[in-house]
Amino acid sequence: MNVRGCEYIVAIAEEGNISQAARALSISQPTLSAYLSQTEAQLGYQLFTYARRTMTPTKVGEIYIKYCRKIIETRNRTYHMISAFYNSGQESFTVGVTPHRGARLFARVYPKFMKRYPEIMVHVKEGYIKNLRGQLVEGKIDLIIGSLGQADMKDFHIISDTKEALRLCVPKFHPMAKMASDGNTIAEIHEFQDIPFVMWGKETIVAQILEEFFRENNVKPTGIYESNNASLIDSMLSSGIGAGFLPGSYCKPVSSRVYFDMWPPLSLYNGVTCRKGEALTEAQRYFAYLIIMSEQDASYTKHYNEEAKALIDEFGEDAYES
Repeated sequence: MNVRGCEYIVAIAEEGNISQAARALSISQPTLSAYLSQTEAQLGYQLFTYARRTMTPTKVGEIYIKYCRKIIETRNRTYHMISAFYNSGQESFTVGVTPHRGARLFARVYPKFMKRYPEIMVHVKEGYIKNLRGQLVEGKIDLIIGSLGQADMKDFHIISDTKEALRLCVPKFHPMAKMASDGNTIAEIHEFQDIPFVMWGKETIVAQILEEFFRENNVKPTGIYESNNASLIDSMLSSGIGAGFLPGSYCKPVSSRVYFDMWPPLSLYNGVTCRKGEALTEAQRYFAYLIIMSEQDASYTKHYNEEAKALIDEFGEDAYES
């Protein structure tokens, strides 16, 4: 088990799809598929099952993925310890990362950051947004790679790179499903109170956005399942057990379900979050620049705010989308 191979397997588990995992890793789909097949052949066991375009770890796969994560974590800690030894007393900052998108983006940009600032130590703390925001307020971390809702912007500052809609996923058998079109269909949440909901874990930003949304609309959904894992929620919704909200990047055409949009739209803003009114160091600004320029998922809508555009100008990007 080499570290790069471990990253391949973990990416497949996190994305739940070979194509999306390949994009996240910046490699070709055939390369990733070939690696997975070779690994399963060497082990003599299947690591993933395939259903409705979604890949789910088998029992053996769960064990293998667990140790892949440990190997990656050991590698990262080793590098940080070596860097800390040689850079004791030098500048450092701490980045909070969410387990999926945040960790993936950090791994993608860290090597490039270290080439420019090899003397600066970057500490990492992993967690879900609710916990990370608390640590940001307390000064325990300096930046967060993650998402914010519109309501959060009064308390925090985000250097935004993309905007992603939250859409209601409904099984095809629901009476309202026939109203959905191929485009964006607006619906009232009250029309779906008769169906159980797959809910997001309370530590996630999606759960916080939806809690406020349900409260404003005086709706009390009946939860049938709850998870912090977006890929698992996606799979559960594909099984048709109920309705639930998904980020737009997960709303691919699936025969078993349809999608609706709410009005006003529910949105996530992705990027780098910091304390409001705090000036970032040059190294922190460059790190934030690398993050906002590394988002490659075409399903996100580009949303560079003024701070993001300023970083792009500062660090040499000549063109950007408004």
